[in-house]
Amino acid sequence: TIRTYLDAITWFGSQVEADDWPEVTKRHIQAWIIRLRKDYSDSYANQQYRAIQQFFKWWSETEKADNPMWGMKPPKIRPKLVPILADEELDKLIKAARGKGFRPRRDTAIISFFKDTGVRLAELAGFTLDEVDLKKGEATVPGKAGKQRIVKFTAATALLVEQYLKERAKHRRAESPRLWLGIQGPMTPHGIYQAVKRIAAKAGVQVHPHQFRHTFSHVYLDNGGEEGDLVELCGWETNQMLKIYGKSA
Repeated sequence: TIRTYLDAITWFGSQVEADDWPEVTKRHIQAWIIRLRKDYSDSYANQQYRAIQQFFKWWSETEKADNPMWGMKPPKIRPKLVPILADEELDKLIKAARGKGFRPRRDTAIISFFKDTGVRLAELAGFTLDEVDLKKGEATVPGKAGKQRIVKFTAATALLVEQYLKERAKHRRAESPRLWLGIQGPMTPHGIYQAVKRIAAKAGVQVHPHQFRHTFSHVYLDNGGEEGDLVELCGWETNQMLKIYGKSA
């Protein structure tokens, strides 16, 4: 969060036509947000606005100066349909990941696990060995704020994970409790993100990890799944996210 705030205000400060913070006006900030909305997504512009807002709140209190953002409201996020991955695209991703050896086995298992469970990127990266039960086809997800939930996966995915685990046993960091390993050790969310992007480039498919979550939700509802069950499976606190994730279905 701190890095996001610092990056946002540094970027804004390098672009605004003012020599120092006391010279920044509401119009400067409005022009910057308009530019961001033109070149980037609404959610990104909203995030940048809130980061800049935190800086000027702190700056005005510290310097006993007027806050140029007083009375301003964050840009609205216009609802957008997130592209859903078609069956053919999922098949292409699996085929592109396949192969012999440690990395192909791992990558194939990751793509299949994403497809079956719809877990978040950070959740997938955080799995430990004892949180995944291949016999039951279940995984315990720690989730946000320590809230646990159970997700299911198919026998096909269980087989792919089992094949990966055989290769994993030869890894020099095999004693690690974390399920997914990279060359140096446990994979971070960024490492898994890069693996997905690499596979997607090879498959010729445009994809980011969160699309698996949207696709999972779409398929679940499209096949007649109950909304309340989807809320539990996805680890949402309220039904509000159904409006976003269920829109395509």
